[in-house]
Amino acid sequence: MKSFLSGLGICLILFAVSCTNRNHVSVSDSNLGDTVDVLQNLVFDFSHDLAPDSVFGKWDSSAYMSIQPEVKGMFKWNSARQLVFSPAAGFKPATSYKVHLSTALLKFT
Repeated sequence: MKSFLSGLGICLILFAVSCTNRNHVSVSDSNLGDTVDVLQNLVFDFSHDLAPDSVFGKWDSSAYMSIQPEVKGMFKWNSARQLVFSPAAGFKPATSYKVHLSTALLKFT
């Protein structure tokens, strides 16, 4: 799981560093720690409001991010700045994953 966290952490850091302009969106926080449970939901907080309240609490299959190797799942906006990813079958143990955020995050802005 540490390799998963390393890959995911690097992706998040690179995304945040590349978004230095106030008009760019960055990940301000996540629930990733030293270990990730195979069935854990991933929670991402963003620097700007991205979703209207009309979509809060509704599961969505939009590709707000891609995970490699592929992990199927659903997304839910908890607030204008917080997105949850719930894996359908979980993460494989001892596997390194990369997360790529999509421009679909901006579809409501």
